[in-house]
Amino acid sequence: MVLATLPGSRARLEAARQVAAVFYVAPTGDDGQAGSEAAPFRTLERARTAARALTAGMTGDIVVYLRGGVYPLTTTVTFDAADSGLNGFHVIYAAYPGETPVLSGGQRLTNWTAAGGNLYRAPASRWTSTWRATRVTRAGSRAGTT
Repeated sequence: MVLATLPGSRARLEAARQVAAVFYVAPTGDDGQAGSEAAPFRTLERARTAARALTAGMTGDIVVYLRGGVYPLTTTVTFDAADSGLNGFHVIYAAYPGETPVLSGGQRLTNWTAAGGNLYRAPASRWTSTWRATRVTRAGSRAGTT
């Protein structure tokens, strides 16, 4: 498997390699769609499943383009040998040319309240006692950890 941000055009990537299949993923996509440029998947996991279904009889590379935008991740995305390709061909995950996909495993914190002393707090339901948070003052400078 190749993870890449490739400059240039899609045509240049696809012309440089023998490509058997191309899938597209977009934050506005739908995992029930075909994964085409006009009907992209929504998640990296769905694209990975589609690519895995084709690896056994690979006759060319499989390219997965991630369109620009934020992809919120609620679980860890894992790749293994099934995602590497076979028969001398590769599974390539690449940013769509000219766009920047962002894979984000962070949790958006809302409901901030003043905690006194120029500090603010917000509930973080997924945090455990083993995590540490950086406190930030109103001006955005680092104030320490809790």
